[in-house]
Amino acid sequence: MKAANLFDASQQQIDLAEAAAKGDTNRMQSLIAQGADLNFEGHRGMRPLFWALINQNAAGFKFLLDQGADANALLNITKPPCDNALTLAVLLEDSSYVEELLKHGADPNVVVGRYSQHPPLFIASTYEYTNDIVVLLKYGAKIDWQRSETGNTLMQEAVHSGSCVMALFLYNAGADPLIKNRRGVSVVDDVKRAKDIEDIFSKADREACKKLMEIFQEKGLLNKLEMK
Repeated sequence: MKAANLFDASQQQIDLAEAAAKGDTNRMQSLIAQGADLNFEGHRGMRPLFWALINQNAAGFKFLLDQGADANALLNITKPPCDNALTLAVLLEDSSYVEELLKHGADPNVVVGRYSQHPPLFIASTYEYTNDIVVLLKYGAKIDWQRSETGNTLMQEAVHSGSCVMALFLYNAGADPLIKNRRGVSVVDDVKRAKDIEDIFSKADREACKKLMEIFQEKGLLNKLEMK
């Protein structure tokens, strides 16, 4: 797909998007000096920043952010807006784009569109993009975020999906295993149950599940849970 199909605008705006996708910063600088708009919206909210990201051109992407492109702009593929640059960057599994956005003010806890009720950290943990998780936490992502409809934490979501490896990673990153969901169940409860149905886990997940139980026992978290 060409930029002209997404930017129903002047040739100058189309040229800016194309230059961003190619990382031609000299051309971009010239176009901006001539009045090209960094944050011009094309079809469905498409902007030069999104176009550089979709084409995975780091130079063009960084240049736009340095020049003042909106790191929190929404891409309106559906109603409500389905994505912003940060959620798209996480899905690319390239933490350098994620960090560049966060450096320029992107909200690490933003909740939008297709992943409504799910912030970027949920997406990263679901796909087990650990590098993205580390970067998001560095910039203030809430590791103990809970789903509004169930109250499940990210650790609980990981265990429920059969990934004790991710649950252990989140625990080591600072997640609280004693937080209870709307049913009054915590990660400690879930891991105890998971230990009894080990056949649904991979070998790595079984080992991670056992490790979590050892940690909970060593730290006396089972007793703390009973007191809550």
